[in-house]
Amino acid sequence: LSKRVERNLDSISAQWERELGAFCARIEKDSMPLWRKLFLYGVDELGEIRLGYEIARRLLATLYTLVYDFEVSVPPDKQNCSIELRLGRFECVSGSSRIPELLNTSLVKERMEALGITDIRMEVVSQERIGRVRMVGLVGSSTWNMIPPVLHSISFREGECIKAVELMRMIAVALRG
Repeated sequence: LSKRVERNLDSISAQWERELGAFCARIEKDSMPLWRKLFLYGVDELGEIRLGYEIARRLLATLYTLVYDFEVSVPPDKQNCSIELRLGRFECVSGSSRIPELLNTSLVKERMEALGITDIRMEVVSQERIGRVRMVGLVGSSTWNMIPPVLHSISFREGECIKAVELMRMIAVALRG
């Protein structure tokens, strides 16, 4: 089973490389089980993106939900804060920031819906001058059903990798803003 899931994740990272062309390369030596690292060239806001699976076991199935992890450098004057997606809107959980205001737009929501993004969490750590982002989405996720034994995957459609990068860039700009 883990080999099938690993192959599925390889297929996802290969699709990202195909769609983004010269702007994307997989970092082979740093890959961990059920995680892949991609490096984006020429994208000022982003560098390394990690794609991986969060595993949840159910009675007769195992869910592999696709997670996007990335970090953004932020200015030194940024305050510490945590932001979460709650009921379809971004809100500060701790600290205060304009970031939710910048992200609660129709364009961001459109990108999230297109990718089936169900959860986004962001944390700005001013001492480290970094913003950490974790997105969870349905597109790219898989389910292993025990009866009948089959792995069902939600594949990225043409252009969805680019939409994901666009969403990540919008988040990065808001974190820096």
